[in-house]
Amino acid sequence: KSAAFEFKVRAKDQGGLYSNIMGIKVEVRDVNEPPSINSRSIAVKEDITKNTKFGGTTGVVSSDPDHKQVIYYYVHSDSSDLPFAVDKSTGELTYKGCASGATNCEEIDFENNDGKNAYTLKVTAKDNGSPQKSATANWQITVEDVNEKPVVTENQEREVNEDAAKGNKVNKDGDSDGDADTDINANDVIEVSDDDTNSAYDKASIKFSISSGNEGEAFAIDDTSGQISVNVANELDYETNKKFTLLIKATDSKGDTAGKSDEASVVVNVRDANEAPKLKKKKTASGEEIALVERDVDEDSEEKTNVGDALSCVEDDKSDQDKDGKCIATCSITKHAEDQEGSKVIQTEYFTVGEDRQVQVKEGQTAPSYSLYKAVYVKVECKDSGEAASSEYIKININEKN
Repeated sequence: KSAAFEFKVRAKDQGGLYSNIMGIKVEVRDVNEPPSINSRSIAVKEDITKNTKFGGTTGVVSSDPDHKQVIYYYVHSDSSDLPFAVDKSTGELTYKGCASGATNCEEIDFENNDGKNAYTLKVTAKDNGSPQKSATANWQITVEDVNEKPVVTENQEREVNEDAAKGNKVNKDGDSDGDADTDINANDVIEVSDDDTNSAYDKASIKFSISSGNEGEAFAIDDTSGQISVNVANELDYETNKKFTLLIKATDSKGDTAGKSDEASVVVNVRDANEAPKLKKKKTASGEEIALVERDVDEDSEEKTNVGDALSCVEDDKSDQDKDGKCIATCSITKHAEDQEGSKVIQTEYFTVGEDRQVQVKEGQTAPSYSLYKAVYVKVECKDSGEAASSEYIKININEKN
């Protein structure tokens, strides 16, 4: 489209005479002029997903003095390595991420991008004139920090001996020989990562808890360090439960409900320990265990007289059981006393225990008379093949004879 100007001119000589009037028409021919595009400042959150648009179109301001021309938007070649695209028609930005094999492209990440939290994206606006004209502006894109959830490392394992005491730390196995070679003084805390650098929700703000799998409250976890320890020692029994699978939860923001969290299973293997054999106790009609084992013998019984039934023992370790699962520990008497506490020692050894755990009147002795002792308490020690031993007093009642 052209603009035209028409005007009339005449000439005048030195004598003052005028020429005829002549009409002149000047046509202004259109040429394509470049468009203009403004600079922008746009923020984008670091957790934006690929192929998501951001920034909107409100701030996209461009113009072209040539009426009715269409403007298209392109990423300038200088910014082709950046992980952004621009909508050709609207100028709206899209986070496209890095293409496979891209060498100079970096995914946006507030923390782990060599401190690069801002990008300068060159955007070109081109018109559809002939010849095509363009203009380029710098759009500043700032990456905003967001709270990213911590990540608890998968497939973690810990070891604990079944005879561990309350408060013992539950740590990693020192080798792979199947034994629990853990150092209870080590600090094998739960492994977790968190890229955040903001102190409000960084790794130091994480609180730990056990979500499930903690049968009998066997374990506790330090909510700050993530160190697992024994809480209820009696719940550790290799023979009944060889492992616990604890679901460990890590929550940032000091455990606040608004914090981000992650969970992972941690296997705690219970290692077998050589447990000492114990005397088997009788039970009441209601099923309660009778604490004191008792036997009876007549006063003045001769040597080698059996004192009641043979003692029975209980042994959890299969290596100290016979083929029928019965305890094969050996027992002996280490002390005679007038009381169960053993404070009043009897110097004379009246009784002994045979290999079959049968209590007998000792060879060369007779049982004491009723007038001397109405009962004798003997300390019985039972020991297994691994030298693990336990001892307790049993009561031998002396029966008076007519």
